[in-house]
Amino acid sequence: MTQTKRALVITSPWGDLRGTENDGRCMQSVLAQYGFQVMSCHGSQATRKGILEAWQHLISLTSSEDFVAIYYSGHGGIVESPVNQEDGKEWRHQFLVPVDFEDPSSGGFNGILDVELAQLLRSTTAQTRNVTVILDCCYSGRMVRAPGYGEAAGPKQVPSVRYQDVAQFLTTYAKSVPKESCPIKWDEDPDAVRVVATAPSETAWEVQDREGRWMGSFTSALAQVLGETHNHRIPWRTSILRVQDLVQKDFPRQHPRVEGPHTRLHFSLEEVISDGIHLKIEDGRPVLQAGRVAHVSEGDIYAVTGLDVEYFSRERQIASCEIINVNAFEAEGKLSQTTSNPAQELPSEGALAFLQQSARYRWPISAPESVLPFISPNVHQSRFVRFLDENEKGSALISVYHRENFIGIQSQNGIQLTTRFLDPDCPTDTDHIYQAVVADADRLACAQNLLAFHNNSVDEQFSHQVDIKVGLVENHQPTKVLTGSGRDHLNEDQRIYISLRNDGTTTAYVSILYINVQGKISLISKSSPLGIELPPQRSH
Repeated sequence: MTQTKRALVITSPWGDLRGTENDGRCMQSVLAQYGFQVMSCHGSQATRKGILEAWQHLISLTSSEDFVAIYYSGHGGIVESPVNQEDGKEWRHQFLVPVDFEDPSSGGFNGILDVELAQLLRSTTAQTRNVTVILDCCYSGRMVRAPGYGEAAGPKQVPSVRYQDVAQFLTTYAKSVPKESCPIKWDEDPDAVRVVATAPSETAWEVQDREGRWMGSFTSALAQVLGETHNHRIPWRTSILRVQDLVQKDFPRQHPRVEGPHTRLHFSLEEVISDGIHLKIEDGRPVLQAGRVAHVSEGDIYAVTGLDVEYFSRERQIASCEIINVNAFEAEGKLSQTTSNPAQELPSEGALAFLQQSARYRWPISAPESVLPFISPNVHQSRFVRFLDENEKGSALISVYHRENFIGIQSQNGIQLTTRFLDPDCPTDTDHIYQAVVADADRLACAQNLLAFHNNSVDEQFSHQVDIKVGLVENHQPTKVLTGSGRDHLNEDQRIYISLRNDGTTTAYVSILYINVQGKISLISKSSPLGIELPPQRSH
């Protein structure tokens, strides 16, 4: 089956926007550079009906092997219910603003809601998993003019919308779609990469350049980065760091982000799981954009490369960085030049740092004499585990066991956590088996690092009042609340819910992790990689 790259570029110049046409031309050029056949829905065509029909037409043309990209430039809006009146429903809805947003003949709300976008997105990924959505709009406008720009910058915001108008629209909308398809949330599609100009409660800006041309700040930055990285194997996770730097030079309160499978290469299903961390120069100091929460420790040594590096490469190393001061979310470093590339400097847009030598605690493990010669090289190279010293007090985190043709790791009380088969007929595979056993131990040690994490700094303690409940779901309704005492009973096929409510006075960002018995860490709230935004008195 042939592969076709199809793109839809939507620009809606509603209200006082002046840069959407330039945004559209810019992105059409970038997408064409990446080999996309570009369809457009511009200006007067970008009515509510026009946008929906254009997207549906794109879906009708798409097959399973196709690449699909959808881009939107225009106003974005947000509407929220009164506090403490959620009644189990969504308290916030986001929407796009077509050019006929205020058409009096529409008889009510005429935006395109997030639930409609989610339905379109789900229909698109049902055709092909290779889908990228790019939105240059804000979800709520909080400011009138950007600091320092005066009339040369404007927010992509809309006037306030009544929540009851949206609620009434949703009631009608729910009747028009199959019951099993509604509601679908915008952030629940696991196959779509969503590149957005802001966090949900932020403003996106369009700005006038020196030539007098208006453009979205996000679109301008994204086009520059996509142009710079064309023909490079760079994941969205890395590219967005550069986009953030370009945007935040002028608009520090606008935070572009990537949601969904952000480790994918641009417009591809191929993923790159890189362990690089962003390193920036702030006030002349190298600052790693990770701290104790990410288990960065004083004394760690990182190799520094450019942002266009997929994995660490000695040939691409710019410098070394020793961590000298760590707080919760950042770490200050001290740079030193490498002997191989002594003349290189840290790029102004920042760099990536790859851990080379860890100063963190390594968990002790034990192993029988029969396997020591085979696993010792990998244990000595591990950043997370070491052998328990015979004179050391305390016990090992786990022990390696070897019985007949089986090898694995077990807990302190003898529960087998992993088991691997050593095939006597395939001795060449044994090295890989031993490596895998140490990798299993590393994974469990990483989980233990997270479980044992404790904040000893009073100044950095977050005094939140987020109420957390976990309970059973039966017949699609929450029922029994689990006590959390460890005495609750769950069957394999039962469903659970997690309920969050912020009873505090400040906004909290909540990440939900699942750690299984083998130490595998999964992010349940992966659609909100920076945390679920939870304002005061709101629930999720």
